[in-house]
Amino acid sequence: MEKDELVKKHIGYIKMMVDKGGPEKQEYSEFSDFLYEIQMLKANGIFLEKELTEIRKAFKDTLSKETIQGFIYLKPHGYSGDFEIIDKIYLSDISDNPKYRNWDIYAHTLDATIAVRNRKKYFKNIFGEKINKTTSLSILNIASGPSRDIYEFYAENPNKSITIDCVELDKNAIEYSKNLLNGHKVNFINENIFRFATTKMYDVVWSAGLFDYFSDSVFIKILQRLISWTKLGGEIIVGNFSTNSKAQPYMEFIEWKLNYRTQEHLMELALKAGARKNQIQINQEPLGVNLFLHIKKV
Repeated sequence: MEKDELVKKHIGYIKMMVDKGGPEKQEYSEFSDFLYEIQMLKANGIFLEKELTEIRKAFKDTLSKETIQGFIYLKPHGYSGDFEIIDKIYLSDISDNPKYRNWDIYAHTLDATIAVRNRKKYFKNIFGEKINKTTSLSILNIASGPSRDIYEFYAENPNKSITIDCVELDKNAIEYSKNLLNGHKVNFINENIFRFATTKMYDVVWSAGLFDYFSDSVFIKILQRLISWTKLGGEIIVGNFSTNSKAQPYMEFIEWKLNYRTQEHLMELALKAGARKNQIQINQEPLGVNLFLHIKKV
């Protein structure tokens, strides 16, 4: 099939989906296959950005800020994975408008969005276990986003002695977090992680949603800094999306670009950052889509 015919075919399919109000549950597999085919056509150099732009136009306002997918694509805060979209995912936010509703429901069924919600649970479980084994806990949270995980953690662990410092570049994310936390004791540091420096040492250094955007060399460099801010006996925990995610074609189509890594790759990067093999453990949330690199500092 010629390129022009392929483009027309895909545009026709999307127009049909838009006209009917988005994919229904029984059509999810078909829609995922459509996205995978686009990914392959792009990977093979058949579809260039021109063709992808034409296909995206067929989504009309279902690729606007009114939908999860449109919010991700348009990046109203100027970057991927901003605090607002992460909180929409945490809350499984679905539009009240029937025109957009099915698109949002589909987005929330993807393994990527489920893994993000599982990441919040992972945070609460890890720190819940840690605070129950000690009288106090100091945490450094890198790129803290909307702080929904912290909010829920405090709600589930009242009257615990916890110190949380959050390094966050986006001032809007900090304002959003402060409003959500409503007086909970959290110290926000409005700083770029590449410039941030501290003499303070922490029991745990956590970064769940930042390292996916780093090249390997930057990953190693920043991980070395995280290790240097961790007390002896403390732990560094870094999240990274796995290559196992089946949502990659969707993520790439709406231009949420990540560096997906395997457990073996994370192990290799941790070793290059100076960790010893016996210090390293790699865990995952239930889907195996979000991996967590743990390094014990001993």
